Amino acid sequence: MPGKGRFAAIARPRSGLDRSRLISRLWPVRGTAAVAVLMTTWLAPCGAAHAGVQRYVSPSGKDSGTCNSATAPCKTFAYALHPSRFSPGDTLNANAGTYPQTLALVGGKSFRQCTAAAPCRIQPWHPGDAPVISGCVNVGKMMHTTWDNVDVVWPSAGCGSSPHMVQLKGGTNWTWTNSEFSESRSLSNVIVTRGSDGTAPQNWKLTYNCIHDQLNAADSPKAHNLYIAEISGGSGGLVSRNIIFRATGGQNVKLGPGNPPGGPTGVTVSYNTIHDAVENGVMLSDNTRESAIAHNLIVLTGDRPSNAAIRAYNLQADATGNVVASNGWFSSRHDVHYYPDPVGTRFVVSSPNSYGDPQFDSTGSCGGFHPRNPLMQAFGRYAPVP
Repeated sequence: MPGKGRFAAIARPRSGLDRSRLISRLWPVRGTAAVAVLMTTWLAPCGAAHAGVQRYVSPSGKDSGTCNSATAPCKTFAYALHPSRFSPGDTLNANAGTYPQTLALVGGKSFRQCTAAAPCRIQPWHPGDAPVISGCVNVGKMMHTTWDNVDVVWPSAGCGSSPHMVQLKGGTNWTWTNSEFSESRSLSNVIVTRGSDGTAPQNWKLTYNCIHDQLNAADSPKAHNLYIAEISGGSGGLVSRNIIFRATGGQNVKLGPGNPPGGPTGVTVSYNTIHDAVENGVMLSDNTRESAIAHNLIVLTGDRPSNAAIRAYNLQADATGNVVASNGWFSSRHDVHYYPDPVGTRFVVSSPNSYGDPQFDSTGSCGGFHPRNPLMQAFGRYAPVP
C-alpha cells in the first residue's frame, strides 16, 4: 500500500480539542440552544464501562464456538461480531495480519444495544498489531462503539456492486480512530450517511486516521476520500486530526448529498492535514448547514479556475450557519471559492485563512506531512492542542 506504515510518529495529545472555545469562536451566528445541544453531545462524560466478554479473531483462526478463547480464536470479523455472539460490553481483539473478507452488519444488531455503561470495542489483540480488513465494510446503527487501530484496504478482487469501501450508517456515540483507509476504486474510501431506517448519525467521530489514495479517477469528480453525505438532522459529527491525501477522482472531503436536496448537519472538520486532490480540499454543497471548517492545513488542489482549498457549491437558502475559520492553505487557486456566491448566513468566513508553503518533511505515506514552516505548524494534524 502506498501509504502503509503505522502511525508511530503520530502522537495523540494528552487532551482533546477545547470544544467550548471552538464553539464560541466558530458559531457566533447560532443561538444558545444550538450551542447547548453541541456542548451536550461533545462534552457529556461516559458512564462506567461494563466488563463484557473478550473475544478474539485471527487470520489463522476458525469460525466456530463463541470466539472467547485466546487459544482458539475465530477467523472472520463477520462471525465474531454476529449478534448471537457479540453482546453489549464485549471487546473484539484482532490479531495482526490481513483479513480478506467483506463485513456487512447493515441491520446494526451487533452494536444496537451497546450503551455508555456497556460500550463495545474492536481493537488489536496486542499493542502494535495491525489488523487489516481487505474488503468492503458496511456497518449500520452503531451505538457506543469504538473501532481502534483496525485498517481497511480495497481488495484486489473488488467489492462487487458496493458503491463505497467503508459505509458507516446512522447510529450514535460511535468512533473510528487510529486507523488507515486506502486505495478505494469505488465512490469513496469512507462514507458517513443515514441508517437503513433513515435516521442520521448523532455524536460520531472520525479521528486520528489516515485516509488516502482514492483511486477511482473514472468517476471524477464524484469519487472522494471522505464523503459526509445525506445526514440532515444529525448532530455532533467530528472529523479531526486526520491525514487525508491523494483523491484522484474528486474531493478529499465532501460535505453534501449525492443527489440534491439534502446534506449533512452539524459537522466539524478541524485540525486535519488535507493534501493533493484533483478537485477541492473540502467542498460543502446543497443543503449542508451548521458545519465548521477550522484549523485545517489544505495543500495542492485542482488547477481549474473554480478549484479551491475550501469550496461552497450550490448552497441552498436553508444552508445556514456554515463557518470557515483559521485554515492554512497552499498551492490552490483560492482559499475559498463560492458558486454561486452565497448570501446572508449560508457561509461565513469568521477569521482569515493563512497562506504559506508548509514545507512537509514528506508526502508519500501516513507517517509524513510534518510541516517544517513555523507559520503553518499552527494548522492541521500536528498543530498544538489549543
